[in-house]
Amino acid sequence: MAILLGVSFTVIIIGLYGLIISRNLIKILVSIEIMFMGSMMMIAFIALLSPTPVLSQFIVFIIATIAALEEAVGAGLVIMAKKATGKIDAEVFTELKG
Repeated sequence: MAILLGVSFTVIIIGLYGLIISRNLIKILVSIEIMFMGSMMMIAFIALLSPTPVLSQFIVFIIATIAALEEAVGAGLVIMAKKATGKIDAEVFTELKG
């Protein structure tokens, strides 16, 4: 069980590393998605210890819903930034006005 939690924690750390290092908006969105997947893995592995895993399944469902919403909003922001400036870079948002 400790190995499974270690793997999910490693996935979260990889996503955090990608979030800190990258400047490309698409890479940032993928890194956030990796972090969501790691947290879902962690909760799913903890559910293996629970006598009634229904609550853990519900939490994983909520996290998956939030991840899907985050991707939709993030994709909209990337498209807006690309149309406004022609670049897909995190620095684009400092150039936008209004």
